[in-house]
This record gives sequence, C-alpha cells and structure tokens, in this order.
Amino acid sequence: MRRKLKPLDERFWSKVAKAHENDCWLWQAAISHTGYGVIGLGRQADGIGYSHRLAWALSNGPIPEGLYVLHRCDNRRCCNPSHLFLGTHAENMRDAARKGRLASQSQPERMVRGERHPNAKLNDTIVQTIRALRAGGRSYRQIARHLGIPKSNVAAVALGRTWRHVQ
Repeated sequence: MRRKLKPLDERFWSKVAKAHENDCWLWQAAISHTGYGVIGLGRQADGIGYSHRLAWALSNGPIPEGLYVLHRCDNRRCCNPSHLFLGTHAENMRDAARKGRLASQSQPERMVRGERHPNAKLNDTIVQTIRALRAGGRSYRQIARHLGIPKSNVAAVALGRTWRHVQ
C-alpha cells in the first residue's frame, strides 16, 4: 500500500530554510546538476519542478506561459519570493550577462568553437582563405566550388555569422 503524500505546498515549504524576510531562503533538499533546487511534483504530475519556480507559483499564482522565474539575488538555491521576478528568455540572458554568469564571459576557455569543436568541417586556415577570396571579389559560389563546401557555409563565414573568433 502506498503512503499518502503530503500536499505539495506543505512538502515544499518544509524543505526551505526560511530566514529573515530580506535574506535568501535556501532550498535544503535535492539540487540539480545546474545548482537549482528540485522537487518531485507528486504522482499525478509530471516528474520534477525547480524549487524557485514553485516558490513563485505558490506565492503569486501560475507562471504565465513563456516566462521564466529569475533571481534578484543570483542564488540558484534561493526560494524567497521577494528575491524572484518574472522575465522573458531575452531578459534572463541579459540578466545572466550583466551578472557575469555566461560561460562565454566567466570561462571563455571552456567555449568549444572553431576547429576545436568535434563537428567542425572547417579550420582556421580555410576560414582565412574564404575571407581573403571574398575580399578579392570572388563570389560565394566560386569559393564554395573551389573549396568543396556548401555555399551557405561560405556566406556564414564571410558575413561573420560563424567563426567570428578567427581574424
């Protein structure tokens, strides 16, 4: 016989270390590989939920579709509703960039790009050749045929949409 689960809100708040109203309220249970608190949503629901999203929903109502729950305090384990706010994906990315949390800013050496990427079809030398040929007046089609690569790749390199890190 299965034991009866406590209501979700009761289970949730029992796993939060509430401090002063202005302090972070830290999640005390399971943490995801990305550092966010997680909780099982119960037998009738799908899988798990992030603790900060559930804190927002329990305190403010449902999260509108397409919006994210962001942290003012930048503490992924924080569940204090006064530290949380709603934002779009773009706002979430700007917030992360402003706080220096994007890998491209905090750990640029971890960014696998260019010929270090396992799926790379080009290398730095070919990229420089594409740019030189284009600067010399050759068309995308001519360059693509000469190098045996798709015209779309040539255009992306020449226009600076890809391989921007290569001078």
